[in-house]
Amino acid sequence: MDHDKEWEVVLNGIASGTVEWLRTVKELYDVADGGTAEQLAAAAGEALEHHPDNVLSILNTEIGLDDICSGPDVDSSAYFA
Repeated sequence: MDHDKEWEVVLNGIASGTVEWLRTVKELYDVADGGTAEQLAAAAGEALEHHPDNVLSILNTEIGLDDICSGPDVDSSAYFA
């Protein structure tokens, strides 16, 4: 199994901003290590573009605006053409 591809599916799902994916962030964020937590927060930040109301209502207290609104993960494959 290629876990990197599976993880990319998860991050892209979160970035979509749907309620279901953002609830997944709530479950994962508190148990995630530093790098994983940063990736979850970055994906939540991307979700602001699509569904800011969902992000702010579901994740504001769990992650906080400082992390959600931090800079993008420039190492993400989403930024490579």
